[in-house]
Amino acid sequence: MLPWSSNVPMKAILEKKEEVAKGTLLVKFKVSDRPSFIPGQFFVLKLPEQKYPDDRGSLRYFSMVND
Repeated sequence: MLPWSSNVPMKAILEKKEEVAKGTLLVKFKVSDRPSFIPGQFFVLKLPEQKYPDDRGSLRYFSMVND
């Protein structure tokens, strides 16, 4: 069993956004309760509101890395 489950919602605040390569963004979020990290993990971000809605809806999938 994973030490942290994606079934546990947490609030994240966007701290940094930087284009590191064409079409690739580095985004850094501030979370109150930092989850444990296991290589290969990902998380799902639900956007509270979208200025420009698209066909993907309000969910986005991200890979995790440590800093």
